[in-house]
Amino acid sequence: MRIDNKRELAISTKALWDYMLDYRQWPLWFADMIEIVEPETGSFEKPGDIVRTAHKVLGRRLEYVCEVKELKEHELAHFVAETRGLPAVHHYWRFLPRDEDATTLDVTFETEPTENFFGTVIDRALMPSVYTRFLARSLENLEALTKAGLPA
Repeated sequence: MRIDNKRELAISTKALWDYMLDYRQWPLWFADMIEIVEPETGSFEKPGDIVRTAHKVLGRRLEYVCEVKELKEHELAHFVAETRGLPAVHHYWRFLPRDEDATTLDVTFETEPTENFFGTVIDRALMPSVYTRFLARSLENLEALTKAGLPA
């Protein structure tokens, strides 16, 4: 499964990059994120770094392990979010500068194929709409924060 969305944001690419990669800020804009689990042990600076998060999904608390796969400063952040029972989700955040105070954020979520029948049914019937709404709301939150001025 692949979900794509783009958002034009009135913020410099560097400022957006710095804000989005500060995982302590994620609960302010990541839709359905409840908290960063053990924030003092997290890191999001190089491949292999891990941040643990908690989300409310379909009324349940799910904890994810987010592992950095690739970072190209001010261009691309790729990480994988995994939780038990669901396929891993690859997040690709592409930062495309429009001018010095505007950035196009191009985001893709891709899931890995599910191995079992029940998981495949959930993957195809339910998860595309869940991930589509999640991504759209997250980008709406980011847009609102950039318009209001990002919190320090």
